[in-house]
Amino acid sequence: MGFEVILVTDSNLTQMQDALNQFSSALYQGSVGVFYYAGHGVQSQGENYLIPVDATIESEEQLQNQALQLKNILQVMEAAKSKTNIVILDACRDNPIRSSEQKPTIPVQQQGLATVTAAEGFFIAYATAPGKVALDGATRNSPFTSALKKHITTPGLSIENLFKNVRVEVKNTTNNRQIPWDASSLIGDFTFNPKPNAPYPKPNAPQPQPNPSQSVIKAGSNSDTEVMYVRLEALMKANKWRKADEQNWELMKQLGNVDQDYSYLSPFEWEHFSCPDLRRINNLWILISKGRFGFSVQKQVIINNGDNLFFVLENDPSHVSHISAFRRFALVVGAKKGTDRNSKGYVSYDKLNFSKNARTGHLPSLLGQFPDKNIVWPITGEVDNMVERLLLTAYTRIIFSRVAECKI
Repeated sequence: MGFEVILVTDSNLTQMQDALNQFSSALYQGSVGVFYYAGHGVQSQGENYLIPVDATIESEEQLQNQALQLKNILQVMEAAKSKTNIVILDACRDNPIRSSEQKPTIPVQQQGLATVTAAEGFFIAYATAPGKVALDGATRNSPFTSALKKHITTPGLSIENLFKNVRVEVKNTTNNRQIPWDASSLIGDFTFNPKPNAPYPKPNAPQPQPNPSQSVIKAGSNSDTEVMYVRLEALMKANKWRKADEQNWELMKQLGNVDQDYSYLSPFEWEHFSCPDLRRINNLWILISKGRFGFSVQKQVIINNGDNLFFVLENDPSHVSHISAFRRFALVVGAKKGTDRNSKGYVSYDKLNFSKNARTGHLPSLLGQFPDKNIVWPITGEVDNMVERLLLTAYTRIIFSRVAECKI
């Protein structure tokens, strides 16, 4: 059917994350992305987790550390701006880590998977209804996958009718014990096997995007930067978050073609930073931190706190509102001293929480790009402090403007 396939079977968490990184790199704007998973999946506190073959899970912490969150996969697909995103989950099997009298701390209390809210352009198919358990079946494939294999090649069958046919067949095969479910936010039409006389609408190849500044620094692709990418990923996977943060900024300075006379990304270099590289770096943070760290996570923290940094900057020449918004952001992510945004000073780089238990959005640290991190950061917090204004302008406006422009 014309798809490039990344096949992973009987995999551990590292192999699953590696495959997801490959998947992320293969997606591009206007493409069609399909993620299919068959295996154990559970829900806990409204989040869905895909369970690796070697997982031993008896607590909430182990669940978060040893399983792959479904939302990370959706974030990767959304970040790529694929035209059509299809997620097929034959993962609603009997829960392998359900709570028991011996293990009452396991937070999984419901069977099956929880419903998922996805962005525009997604079609999510479940083997059974939310909160229900799917059957393994007596053959090599489950009833759901068997029905999917049977109908997916039907010429001209829309994806909606495909899964309607699957639903009917599974319902009949299981004597009404299992009813597949789906949710869609698709805008256009899609079929896996177009009719011979109806040309399939091929996805648009990625086109150069116009930039207001008329120039964009090209994404780094030489061997040096690839080695740095590999090192960054390895440090994250080893939970060496401080070294990963430092490596992150070294990589970004390399990709940003930072002038040798400077040791950090200038506003100009941020405004022209390669979107593919920024997206790739952000995806690494999201995937390996399980959605805790990343530029897109930090942007969401700002949004969740009701701050429109771009608006207040343009409409408040004194930057007072902008500084207040930044202080609120720093407080939420754990980068500010005290318990309220009016408290003076910020946490020095050495005192940041470089661990997986840090607050959401704590990393990457903006201080990582500066040569003397512990001198520039512990500032008084006064509104008229020029260092604070510089960091605010460089980080909350220029950096997040670029994040927004890159659709991250």
